[in-house]
Amino acid sequence: MFKRIDRVKSCGIFESYQWDSALPDLGRINVIYGHNGAGKTSLANAFDGLRHADDGQGHTRVSV
Repeated sequence: MFKRIDRVKSCGIFESYQWDSALPDLGRINVIYGHNGAGKTSLANAFDGLRHADDGQGHTRVSV
């Protein structure tokens, strides 16, 4: 289980996201919600890219 998303870079709407140290750590179960265009699919693609990046570089875009 991971506690936070340290960074997401160059993935969908996330050009350069870094976890704010003021945010609490993620829990055992988390719900991701938001309006259209908020980045839900981009975040899902970032996690999927850790396993299936076509260029083999998924780990360079997301750090958990």
